[in-house]
Amino acid sequence: MKLAIFDVDGTLLRGDTACQVIARHLGTYDRMCEMERASALTSREEVIAYREEMAGWHMQAGRDSVVSALADLPWAPGAHEGIERLKEAGVEVALASITWSFAVEYIARRLGVTHWAATGLDFGTG
Repeated sequence: MKLAIFDVDGTLLRGDTACQVIARHLGTYDRMCEMERASALTSREEVIAYREEMAGWHMQAGRDSVVSALADLPWAPGAHEGIERLKEAGVEVALASITWSFAVEYIARRLGVTHWAATGLDFGTG
């Protein structure tokens, strides 16, 4: 089996991350940028706190609103064509990311990818 696994932010997307695109829609863009800059320098506990804060924004807005923001994703040049060529060549394509699973699922479906792994968020329970 031939397999290619791609990250999302910075690989298939350029510019704003999926979380930043959503945050812009929710009015929390500046805070999201602050969290993204700090996340490389923080402890595990702080990363968990950031995730919980983001989850609160998403749950307050609701799944439909949050997912609709993803229509503005900044695709990397050639991302769609590259994935399609790999699939045509018989390569199984998957996505793996620490980005929220609903965002990675949206990206996977837009690219025709059937396998992904990401950070889960249950909109019913948080």
